[in-house]
Amino acid sequence: LAYRYWKILSFCRGLFLGAGAYVTIYVAWAAPWGLAMVLLAAIAAAAAVGAILGAVLVRMDSHGATIATVILASAAYLIGNASSAYTGGEDGVRIASSSVGVAAWNIPIGSNLAMYYVAVVPLVAIILAMWAFRNTIPWKVLQAVASNEIRAQQLGFNVSFRRFVMFTASAAIAGLGGAFYALLMGHVTTAVLNI
Repeated sequence: LAYRYWKILSFCRGLFLGAGAYVTIYVAWAAPWGLAMVLLAAIAAAAAVGAILGAVLVRMDSHGATIATVILASAAYLIGNASSAYTGGEDGVRIASSSVGVAAWNIPIGSNLAMYYVAVVPLVAIILAMWAFRNTIPWKVLQAVASNEIRAQQLGFNVSFRRFVMFTASAAIAGLGGAFYALLMGHVTTAVLNI
């Protein structure tokens, strides 16, 4: 989303994936609402990081923002390794819980068929939401911004705000991916933060 509708090649996707994965490590538990809590926390953490970075990157041109994402990704990786008390550094951290609650069921954490079925639900929801949204006026405006920012701005659209929203939304989706990465692997290292 960030590249398609913003024309910024972002190298800090791992930062958002890592934010979702590390939040999952510390939030995952077997309560009936466990999975919902994990996914919401991971999405919120990644979206918050994306919003903070997006507020800065939206003010740059595409080349400057791309270079800034490389610097941010490298800095996040170094900070993650320096904060090994929380991140586990290169050795990583394991999820303390052995399962995560989904309504009345407890699904084991790790690579298993039940977790793959659970992971398909948000993927299908995102695809269906994008498909349903594709013929709406806001989506057409996003496409106009993506194809010609100057023309969209001359037509009166707030280009910076739409770029910011798309960057934050793509960060949130990466955080969701980080949550499922942590749930499938049961272990997260700072390697997820790397470019």
